[in-house]
Amino acid sequence: MINNSKNKSIFIIAGEQSGDANASTIIDELLKTNSEVTITGIGGFELEKAGMKLLYHYREVNYIGLYSVLSNINKIKNVLKKCVEYIKNNPPDIVILVDFPSFNLKFAEKIKEFYKGKIIYYISPQVWVWNTRRVKKIKRLIDKMMVIYPFEIEFYNKFGVDAIYVGNPLLKRVEEFLNTHRKIPNNKKVITILPGSRDEEFRRNLQALENPIKQIKKQLDCNIHLLLSKNINLDKYKKCIDNLGIEIIENTGKNNYNTILNSDLVITKFGTSATECAFLETPFITIYKANPINYLIAKAVVKVKYVTLINIISDSLIVKEFIQKDMTAENICNEALKILNNDTYREQMINKFKQVKKILLEYPVKKSATEIINEYLLRN
Repeated sequence: MINNSKNKSIFIIAGEQSGDANASTIIDELLKTNSEVTITGIGGFELEKAGMKLLYHYREVNYIGLYSVLSNINKIKNVLKKCVEYIKNNPPDIVILVDFPSFNLKFAEKIKEFYKGKIIYYISPQVWVWNTRRVKKIKRLIDKMMVIYPFEIEFYNKFGVDAIYVGNPLLKRVEEFLNTHRKIPNNKKVITILPGSRDEEFRRNLQALENPIKQIKKQLDCNIHLLLSKNINLDKYKKCIDNLGIEIIENTGKNNYNTILNSDLVITKFGTSATECAFLETPFITIYKANPINYLIAKAVVKVKYVTLINIISDSLIVKEFIQKDMTAENICNEALKILNNDTYREQMINKFKQVKKILLEYPVKKSATEIINEYLLRN
């Protein structure tokens, strides 16, 4: 327990679902030993459940695609302004930013003009993929980077950024789950699709998957599930889903790992869900259908060969990536049938997942994220 006459306070911004889940684990651990710490900020259901007071839900700032962002820019700017004002009027001991760089780095820049406390970044933005120019801004604004992939340490050290590996929270959760769960045998092959957790990406990806799903069902007697995010309004897509004969499984936060584990194949957008598939050792394909303008912009700034994290870490094409024009019925169907029907191909993919996991599990963690935050609290 921290003994200090002044109650400690933390301000957190987690602007998306995965950041909300990852940050909530830290807050849950922190409050078990430091129950007097006050935590406020932007987050979601998980952070709120862990004990954080929400100034705003991340839905207020989380928009995907250029059109969607521009349509809501005044709302985003207003939330940013209010959060900056909150820091001025209620300066916390620590500010913790979780991924979500477009908002978080702008916020850090605004508060750096007057805020004297420490700014910690947990879960690095993928600057090594999208925009290495942001590293200079990170070096200027951020006191400590708490990264979740070992290769990020070397990357940041090259630019003189103070970075420390704190373990991978996603892998930790998956390993804890695998300790108590096993795949349940099924008479039919099971395919699960994860089009996304935000409305625009969900719509584009689901529409692009209609023909591939129809072709797969023609060639294979299988069950197809859709793991539905709580952020998606199912009524808007009910007709399409009914026509395809897809079974809906609502993602409650507790059953998503079980659904992926008990799938023979997952077709998912790249991002956290793809990494979860790799860690759960379930073969998968990554897909994405973006707005054409957004795609051209992204293509111009991407600095790596691959977009799926398991491929980036291994620097090899472990799983196929079908993005934009490559997201055809033929490509997806051929790869799906190869994974489901070719045992050697399938096992090779799973073994490569295990190799990457082994590297992450064996890399030494000198201090956990909670320990680092506690140390900063004690210094103030």
